[in-house]
Amino acid sequence: MGIKNLKSELIFYQKLYTLYSTNINLAEALQIMDEIQLYKLIKDGIPLSNAIIINNKHSDPVTISLIKNGEQSGSLELAVQQIIQRLNFKIELFNEFKRAITYPLITLSIGIIISIFMIIWVVPQFGNLFIQMGKSIPQYTKFLLQISDFFRNPHPLILIDTIFIVSGIVLLVTTKKVKEFLFKLALKVPLIYDIFSRKNSLLITQNLAILIKSGIQITEAIKCLQGLTRSISTQNDLKILINLISKGETISSSLEQTNLFNPKIKSLIAIAEHNGTLPDMLESISKQLSMEIRASMQTCQQLLEPTFIVILGGVIGSIMLGLYLPIFNLGNAI
Repeated sequence: MGIKNLKSELIFYQKLYTLYSTNINLAEALQIMDEIQLYKLIKDGIPLSNAIIINNKHSDPVTISLIKNGEQSGSLELAVQQIIQRLNFKIELFNEFKRAITYPLITLSIGIIISIFMIIWVVPQFGNLFIQMGKSIPQYTKFLLQISDFFRNPHPLILIDTIFIVSGIVLLVTTKKVKEFLFKLALKVPLIYDIFSRKNSLLITQNLAILIKSGIQITEAIKCLQGLTRSISTQNDLKILINLISKGETISSSLEQTNLFNPKIKSLIAIAEHNGTLPDMLESISKQLSMEIRASMQTCQQLLEPTFIVILGGVIGSIMLGLYLPIFNLGNAI
């Protein structure tokens, strides 16, 4: 779900909570919110959880389960409050990620603009100077002048071919199989794998804690989690977990048959299950994972910034070298 959808969903539930908590009945609250389709469905006697699914609006699996449980237990207000907390956390995490990559991307963009400026405007000025000097030009400098000439006076056929090639690459990258391949390739980078692994554990522990605290049975809660992740391996592990727990296995022993968590988290869950404090432990684990993810993203930012600076420095430096090579040769000739 995109950030716009998350914010839209958050606004919807904040309005609903504000109105519903002031003892306005559900139908009237939806009417005031101008949610006409949902209002009509509620007036027809359809529960809010089903109405949201029918209307295809804000239908996150965990959200639906919380609303349905709230309706059955008479604690819809509490359920909506829990949904708001979930959405706020997801938006905060997204903003953390956005902040982590914004500065490196700005640095990269400025570097690209400077490089293009040099190729289009600076290199031709030096080229004219070299022609007036009437001296031989190094091959590397000739190569730079040819690139500059291409950008300033592109041949129509070459330009069309370039557009087709770039368009083809963009379309290829957006296909499902290529996305999966690139995702698997990205996971080969230790820091990215670390962030993804912790994010996956956070997704499970946080939502499982909320669902169990709201009174939903453990197997039903785990089923809800299957709709939250796109990872095939995680979905398979959740299926194994459901099957083992349904057969009477404990949560901790069932987790040992999966790769959902690292050994430390599995040990903490086993202790909490034995002590009867599983929801509180899951909540504590999710908070710890959240802090670890934020720290990893800061580390990622700290690594990206100098990397981009070195790359851009190399590109701009290579352009400058090509421009000054003829001048160095002239100095040697004298």
